Amino acid sequence: MTKRRWRAPHLLLTIAFVLSLLTHIFSATGDLIYDYLTNTSPDKPDEKLRKPTRTLKSQDWEDEKKLPDELKNIKRPEIQTVWFAPKAPPKPAVVAQAAPTPTPTPRPAPRRKPKPATQLASATASAPVASAVQIASGAASAPQSWFGNASAPAQASAVAIASAPVRQASAASAVAVARASGPAAVPSVNAAFPKVVHITYRWKGFPARLTWTAGDGRYALDIGASMLGRSRVFSSVGTISKRGLAPDRFSDTRDGKLQNEALFDWSEQKFVLHDGDKTIEGPLQPGDQDLFSAAFQFALQGASMPSFTFSLASGRKIYPNVAFQIMGEKTLRLSGKDVDAILLRGTFEDRVFDFWLAPQWHNLPVRMILNAGKDTYDVFASDIDADGKTLLESPTPGLEQQRGPRG
Repeated sequence: MTKRRWRAPHLLLTIAFVLSLLTHIFSATGDLIYDYLTNTSPDKPDEKLRKPTRTLKSQDWEDEKKLPDELKNIKRPEIQTVWFAPKAPPKPAVVAQAAPTPTPTPRPAPRRKPKPATQLASATASAPVASAVQIASGAASAPQSWFGNASAPAQASAVAIASAPVRQASAASAVAVARASGPAAVPSVNAAFPKVVHITYRWKGFPARLTWTAGDGRYALDIGASMLGRSRVFSSVGTISKRGLAPDRFSDTRDGKLQNEALFDWSEQKFVLHDGDKTIEGPLQPGDQDLFSAAFQFALQGASMPSFTFSLASGRKIYPNVAFQIMGEKTLRLSGKDVDAILLRGTFEDRVFDFWLAPQWHNLPVRMILNAGKDTYDVFASDIDADGKTLLESPTPGLEQQRGPRG
């Protein structure tokens, strides 16, 4: 009897421990299992490449707001001086005094006959009118302005005051005509390319997170994944302008240790690769990219790129003169949403580089397939956030998934 009393509690504790362990494991890996079972591929059944219905328009990139066309060619002065008041009031104009004229001897005025009452009334009534005309014609002196033209006649202000109602009336009529003719045509301008982007990709059910940050003429691009204590991060940093991206360094880091890197020496126009003890050099030309900056170069420049042929570099190898071309358009199924994406494919010997760009989302890469010899990576987006705005969000397993994809 004693042995049975001890076995039952031990068995219950063991069962509780196993259930708790399974609960923690499922809570940590439940999303991965769900993604692996439901999101193994973004390809829709019987969906084939078609002729693109959209174009990869170039995206605006400016750290500051756009200037008006009138100010684009005006250079900012090195020193600016603003006067809120003049240093000293202008000196009054010197008026030449005429020689005094002799005063004539007064003579008694002759007596005049009194005018009739009607004449007096008309003269009195015309006096205010004459005064008003004198004031309007500039007979009354106006105070001199420190910032005005001292030699300008005073009647100019009177004329301006008198003509103000006419200008207001003409302006009001112009506004009325503009309103009657409808709203003015506004030129279409692409939305500015986002400065902060977070994309979660899925590769065989495992998450890989991309972070893009840009500003002040610099950009940083990181793509990393970690699982079971192991991690791998690809990084690209460089400059960004209206001409696109110019990488400075591409690196491959595993478990916190640098494996290899590619340096872009633009002054010497050469690649410098460090792969362990190996050092590889190659010619560098304007427009060359690394494996991941190329996708954002296409996204930013779009069809306005002068050439779709450029060299690619990883930390191990240089792929010279990779020719990219637009293969077509396809509708991908991403997190329960249909997303149209344009495929750009570049080939070099047996290597294939596919970038699927979504025109409706700043041409961001929603899918990338990199076939680099032994390793092939096919990653597709499940969550996208651009400048704080959610563009794509993976559905939550359970009841929310049964309701269908969120708009």
